[in-house]
Amino acid sequence: MSTEGEGEVAEAESRVPANVVHHFLLALCTHRGSGICFTDNGWYPRQSSDSPIPSEYHTSQPYDTNKRGGAGSGGGKLHNKILFFLLRALTPTTHPLHRSLALAILQAAPELVSPYLPAAGLTLEPRLSSQWLANMSFVGDIIGDEVPEWCFLLPSPASTATTSSLSSKEQRQYKPDPPPLQTILENTVPTILAKLHLSKALQHPSPLVRHIAGLTLSKCLEKAERIYGALKEAETCLEEGRGVMGEGMWGRRWMEVEREVRRRVPDFQVVLAFANANANSNASSSSAENKTGDKGTRLRDAMLSELGQRLVGLYHRVAPSMVAEARYDVGKSMLFLLNSFDRNPGKTEDEGGVVGGTDDENNVIEGLEKLKQLHVLRMLADNTQFVWSAKASESPPVFTRSHRIITCYTTSNVLQPRRRPQTSASSCISTSLPLPHPY
Repeated sequence: MSTEGEGEVAEAESRVPANVVHHFLLALCTHRGSGICFTDNGWYPRQSSDSPIPSEYHTSQPYDTNKRGGAGSGGGKLHNKILFFLLRALTPTTHPLHRSLALAILQAAPELVSPYLPAAGLTLEPRLSSQWLANMSFVGDIIGDEVPEWCFLLPSPASTATTSSLSSKEQRQYKPDPPPLQTILENTVPTILAKLHLSKALQHPSPLVRHIAGLTLSKCLEKAERIYGALKEAETCLEEGRGVMGEGMWGRRWMEVEREVRRRVPDFQVVLAFANANANSNASSSSAENKTGDKGTRLRDAMLSELGQRLVGLYHRVAPSMVAEARYDVGKSMLFLLNSFDRNPGKTEDEGGVVGGTDDENNVIEGLEKLKQLHVLRMLADNTQFVWSAKASESPPVFTRSHRIITCYTTSNVLQPRRRPQTSASSCISTSLPLPHPY
């Protein structure tokens, strides 16, 4: 009976005029090479020889964001000017169907992301309001799209301009020049995400504002990490610079992107303060005096603590120079790893687990603690300056850091948290005195 009722509701919703129009527009605007979604060059500008749309839509003047159809600071021409007009007419932060359509269009036509964001009129000054939360969430979803690596490749007659071009690394033929720097940056850390806004949001008194800002920043850094990998792979395939990074065009573009990303993201000290504050609040919410407190407090603090360690790990991989300038000792992250062991939600109170709350809440907190362990262990394994023989950051410092890593490997009952300590332990033991040679 319930299944039949749900089917009738779904069928009734599918006949709603708004949903019918929405699916029609999705079919018309989100399939490359079909309808009014013309095949573009991805992150590359349209060449003068390309003519996928009628001549009345052509323009040789740079776009102005103050005029209808303006395409932001990038200038030049667009393949999908009709879709750009449609995007500017949508209200994606107030209507869910508009949001779904806008995201689908931007994913199908990557050339529109760079001109659309400056022209969207989104206000990102941090404040606790539903409009700001919707704006940040929408920008984060746009940034979270995959890198269109297919546009980095030379066109092949046997493949279309989609991901089918990515058959194998051996068959890839990259273009001699990388995409424009400004286009890459607008798809990674756009200009509307000002460094000042992100820094203020990470220090905002509202936990919700801090969480949304941290999620958006993490998507920017993850996107930058994927772009770094794509640019490095292109340089390797083209054999530029004979193994010296930065000698070829793709290598220089990678260095330029890395330098600009460092300028646009908040300082590492701001992120470190965000992570430490959330770690302290997570520990205090699990103390004896808060066992009978708000049921959502522990979950909130666990989410913020995991997000803080994720950001610290991303800074180590994406902007290692910023971490080095701050002189951050990665061994201090061992303290968060120890706190995760001492506060395992899967254990009873006598075993050092989290008390109070429902089973579902405790399972979620336990999963977040495991994620935090993975962030810390990955950071430790990738850091070459980490001193394994030093005492752990605890009071009193009884055991060494390597002892804690091996303890993590032997006590974890989850596959991924066992693999990371295994890698870290191998790195530690293989270079020790009994085993001077790496194995």
